[in-house]
Amino acid sequence: MAIKTPVKATFTGSDVTGLAEYQAADFIGVVDGGTGAVTFSAGILKADGTNAFTTVTAPSGTIVGTTDTQTLTNKTIDASSNTISNIGVSSLTSSGITIVDDSSSSATITLGETLRIAGTSNEIETSVSGDSIIIGLPSNVTIGNNLTVTGNLTVQGTTTTVNSTTIEITNSFTFEGSTADDYETVLGVIDPTADRTINLPNVSGTLPVLAVASTTQITATPEELNYSDGVTSNIQTQLDAKATNAFAIAQAVALG
Repeated sequence: MAIKTPVKATFTGSDVTGLAEYQAADFIGVVDGGTGAVTFSAGILKADGTNAFTTVTAPSGTIVGTTDTQTLTNKTIDASSNTISNIGVSSLTSSGITIVDDSSSSATITLGETLRIAGTSNEIETSVSGDSIIIGLPSNVTIGNNLTVTGNLTVQGTTTTVNSTTIEITNSFTFEGSTADDYETVLGVIDPTADRTINLPNVSGTLPVLAVASTTQITATPEELNYSDGVTSNIQTQLDAKATNAFAIAQAVALG
């Protein structure tokens, strides 16, 4: 099919009085409106190369106006090149975050809500600094339940107070003394073969020690032991000396 040259009609009133070819400066005005439809065949509208159009191909689907509401299906939107606004939380596939504690109890925090990370009084404290959540111990810590320390426990304060009815020590106490040096005093225990109870007396003083380990109890009372108060040498030696002197005196009396 050859390219056809369009022509235009000249009207005088309602009568056509002449025909002429369209010139380069001529155009047909197009306005919005009407209820009719225009069907294009592929390649029917072409430009001469100086305009924006090269070829208009008949579209498929439905062309909608700016006031119509349509549902997009299987479409990809590049979020970096587009602005998506007014998306409600309920429109999201996942609209919450589920948190689970050590006991497997869970709770769901809906997007837009505030998640509060709370500590416990005198046990754990929390704070927020920039984009960091800081979890730590307060200056004064109180443990309401049992506390197990599997490693070494170092207390650097000047006073350690233990308010307990029973304190279990596996082997021994080590005392540094008032001077921190290379020597310490170790208070230990011989492996017991039965439950033992040792009481500290209600008096002030210094505890004596035995030269050797023994399982023999001292049956003398403190009052009986006090009879030896003032003795400055071996009692047996003194008794032997006194017996020798008494024997000598008795013998002298007997011999006249």
